[in-house]
Order: sequence, then C-alpha cells, then structure tokens
Amino acid sequence: MSAIAGIVALDREGAVNEQDLRAMLTAMEVRGERCLETYESVGARAAVGRIAYGPDAEQTACGPGGWPRVLMVGELYNEDAQAAPCFAAYLLERYQNRPWPDFAAGLNGSFAAVIVDDAAGSVSLVTDHMCSCPVFTRTHEGRFYFATEVKALVAPEHLPCRPNVEAVLSLLSCKQFLGSATLVEGVGQLDYSTVCRVAGGQVCREQVWRFAIDDEPPDPGERACLQRLEELLYRAVQRCTRRGRTGVLLSGGNDSRTIVCFLPRAGAAGLVSVTYTARSPGQRHRLGDVAVAARLAALVGLPHHVVQYDPMDVLDAVRQSVHDADAAAGSVFENIWDRIHAELGLDHVLIGDECFGLTAGLIHETQVLECVTVRPLRAVPVLWPYVNPERLEEFLELSGASCRALQAGRLGRPPHNQVDELWHSQGLVRWFGPKRRSLARHGLNVRRPLVDLEVLEFIRTLPYRYRRGKWLVRKAMARANRRASRLPRARHAEHVSYGPAFAALENDGGHVSRFVLEDNPLLAEYLHPRAVRELIARVAASGGAAGGPDRASRLAALVPPRWRSFLVAKARRYLRLRAPTLTSPPEVLHRIAIVAHALRHVYQRCRGGLDDPATASGPSRPAG
Repeated sequence: MSAIAGIVALDREGAVNEQDLRAMLTAMEVRGERCLETYESVGARAAVGRIAYGPDAEQTACGPGGWPRVLMVGELYNEDAQAAPCFAAYLLERYQNRPWPDFAAGLNGSFAAVIVDDAAGSVSLVTDHMCSCPVFTRTHEGRFYFATEVKALVAPEHLPCRPNVEAVLSLLSCKQFLGSATLVEGVGQLDYSTVCRVAGGQVCREQVWRFAIDDEPPDPGERACLQRLEELLYRAVQRCTRRGRTGVLLSGGNDSRTIVCFLPRAGAAGLVSVTYTARSPGQRHRLGDVAVAARLAALVGLPHHVVQYDPMDVLDAVRQSVHDADAAAGSVFENIWDRIHAELGLDHVLIGDECFGLTAGLIHETQVLECVTVRPLRAVPVLWPYVNPERLEEFLELSGASCRALQAGRLGRPPHNQVDELWHSQGLVRWFGPKRRSLARHGLNVRRPLVDLEVLEFIRTLPYRYRRGKWLVRKAMARANRRASRLPRARHAEHVSYGPAFAALENDGGHVSRFVLEDNPLLAEYLHPRAVRELIARVAASGGAAGGPDRASRLAALVPPRWRSFLVAKARRYLRLRAPTLTSPPEVLHRIAIVAHALRHVYQRCRGGLDDPATASGPSRPAG
C-alpha cells in the first residue's frame, strides 16, 4: 500500500525543507519497491509527498494548473465513486463542489488523503470512519508534520524522539495504545472520520461522523431490522469483492463466517479462503479452526488454502510486528503475509472485524473497560515484579489515569452502549487497526465489510435487545445461509504457546536474553532487567511450560468435570469479560519481549537507525 507525508509551515515567513520530506518518505519505504513523488506548494507553504506502490499506486488527482492536488492511499466504496477516473479524482470533485468539512461527510471506504489547495493556502487531511489508513501528526518549531506511519515523524534528525510513558505502560498492561497516543511523545493519531485543515498558521480539526449509539432509539420491529441488516450486509460484502484478486481470512468462528454467508448470490470470481495455523497436519484437531474453515469453504464453494507458520520464528515475528506497526501491535502478527501475497496472488483480504454488540448480559459501569480489553497496570499484579521498582507507584498512577480518561464523557450512560462505542473507537481502531498496517506493508489491502459505514450507521440506531449477544446478526446469518450458520464453531484455536519456542531459543544460545536485554538503553527506565533475566531463565529451565494452575483454575477444579466447561462458557457469555489475564511465565515473557523491542525501536530511531527487520543482525532461532 502507498504512503503519504508532508510538512506545513505555520508561520508566515516560514519555509519547509524538502530534504526532511524525503527523509520521512524514505523511512516508510518498503524494501524493493519505490516510486517517490514530491510536490511543493508556495501558497500553502507546504511540501507533500507520496510513495506509490500496490493496488492504490495511481490514486492522485489535480485540478487545472496542478492545484488543488489530492494524494490518496486506500480505496472508496461509494457507488458514485466507482464511475470516476480514480478515487482521488472523485474526492477532488467533492472538495471543489462542497463546503469544508461537508465534502468528507458520507465518504465510505478504507482510505486517507491529503488535499493541497495552493489558491486557498490550505492543506487538508481526511481519514475514514475506521482509521483504516491512520494519519499521525506532530507540531515542532512552527512546522506541522504528518504521515501515515509514525516512523516518518522521527526520521528528520532535528525532530525529538522520546518514548511516551503512558503508551509504554498501556502496551505492557493491555497490549494497545489508548486514545490518540503513540509510542513517541508528541506524536498523535488523527481521529476517525476527521478532517484536519491547516491554513493561516492555524490547525483546525472537525469530526464529520461519530459512532455514537442512541441511548433510547425507536424500535421499528424485528422484521424491519432484520431485512435492513441483510440488505446492508449483502451490499457491504459485494463492495469488497467486486474488484481485485481477493481472499477471505477464514477461521472457525462466527465473524469470518458472516462474510461468507453474505457473499454475492452469483458468486465472486476468483475469491478464495485462507486459514493460517501453527500446527502441522498431524497436530490439527478435527474441530479446530482449519477443519471447520475447510468445511465452511466447501459448503459455500470457495477454494481453501492453509498457510502454516513456525512458532520458532517468534523473535523475528516480534521484530517485524513492532517495525511494521510502530509498536502499536501489542500482539505478534506472524510473517505469513508475503507468502499469501506472492503464492496465492492476492491483493486484498477480507477480515471479519465487527461491531454488532459485545455484551450479552447485565454489566456494571465498572466493568466497561474490562469488556474492551483495557486494563490498568494496577489490575495486572503479575507484571509488577518486572517493572522498574523505583517507578512502580508512578507507573500505577499514570496507567490508571490514562484508562479512566478513556471512559470520561461516557459515565452515567447505559454500560452496554459505552462498551460498544469503546469497542469501535478503541478496540477496532486502536487494537485491531495495526494489523491492517502490518498487512499493508506486505502488499495486502485489508477490507472489513462488517464495519462498512452504512452497517455501522444502522447498528448505532438499533435498540440494545437486537445488539445483545449479536442476536440480530446471528439471525440474519441463519436466514442468509442456514447450513453454514449451523456448522459448529471451532473448539480448538490453531495458535500455540510460544513458551517452548522461547525455551529452545534461550537454551540454544541465549537468543531471548540478547533480544530483550542487549542494545536497549531505555529498558531499565521502565523494566527491572534483573527480574526479566530471571524470568527468561525460569522459562528456559521449564521448557516453556505454562506452570501451575492459577486461582481461577483451582476454583474451577472444584466443579464436576461434566459441568465445568458449561459453567465457564455461561459465565463468559453473561459478562463478556474478554481482557486476557496473564498467568503463566511464558505469557508474561511474550508481553515483555514486545515492550522491550518497542523501546529498542524508539532508541534506534533516536540515533538515526532505521530498525529494519531485514537488516537485523544476529540469529533469532536455533541453527538446527
């Protein structure tokens, strides 16, 4: 996927350095692919540029005389945009014929754009309703900088690069950045559905759409709601399959299954399904993700491909994930995307991210953040021994304050509405969004039909009884394809514990210790190196075993086995508390390894390094 960046002078006498812009673009460059273009606007006192590659390489447009000029990444799904010469030309036409910021209202797609208007002396940034192509900004010494990747905003040598303490803590405690924070202090992410205009030395932001759920919406009746949702889902899936070589990332769960149930009735030419797993064919369960996905693909007539990754590549995967998403990915995204792009010839993949209703029962306001996987450091005491002891109390207070700020402004409203709004703005935009960025750097454009703008606009006006436990979408899925909806859900996930891999890597030559602790001067400011070293030794000595049962497991052991799984499932369904609880040393080490490399990522940027995984030195797995 392409990338954009730019610099705007905020003072009247200011000028911009085009060499800084080129450094920013080079930092976002994907190895082996480069088509760099830059433009300088005298009237707007700005320089903007773009690296063009992938399916959106041709998305530029300009008016008579070269201005206004639109540089765009991603794609639009609006029906009237399909007839335009390109999506950038469609956006330019709206900009010229509608007032600011109304020209961006109703734009449906997965995109980001910059519009440079030399005559008006302005630069406008536009984001979509999911921040699918995020835009990051910072202001320094009278200059406004923006780019689609954080690494570009620390590329010029004169720009400061310090870790954002609150972001490091949230990455440690809940695997994600909260709000608009990024790993770098002073760099923030532009909100979803936002138009940011820089003109006359002023920066103005306007949000043109919000996923704000009606607390007391009218109820048009079950039949009308069901018909409307079916119509919107068919339309959304059809939009995402009508152009380009496309695949569906298919698991054994319900979200990706919803996509295949609403495929166009006439079929989608060239569409395939893909499931990835860490298990070899002899290790896969008959009710695991691969088996269920294969049955589902056969049922709807899709070719099914299985891509296997090696858990022993965990350190390379951590390194790649942190680099691709600028540490925003608190999870490890296995590096299989190059193979999917090259071997299957795919340019686009469909992912089942959804926002149909996260809760299935009564919850209290104090449980809202837990439901969206946000936990302050105080709620994860298993991490305390590995935090810098001299700053532990400071970190506990900072982490708690940043979590509380996330819920501010929503207190007093129905808790289930708070959960669903936060799941959109925090879970889907800030937690799942980085996965899209990781795939995009490997040539795959991510499409998410279940969070289409029209679908979300409908969902936010639904009474809670239709959103509870995703009731309405389950009903719609059963009507669309009853046989597919009745297939059992996978009971065994295809991922495996990284514990044995950590143990093997450490016992083979201390690779884990070197990866976490060496060449990492920032580590001691946040973590306790001696405690981390002892944790690594403990995991290596145990062979990566998960260790003894935690308190919840011991309590569950008191329940007769025949009722145990049933009661646990009921409890989870009732409260839907999805935040992961760290219990075993390998899980804690996994989290610490991500945070440690994120700190190294910032340090190497500070001293001018590019932190490119392709040039990383030293082995990251046993030679044998």
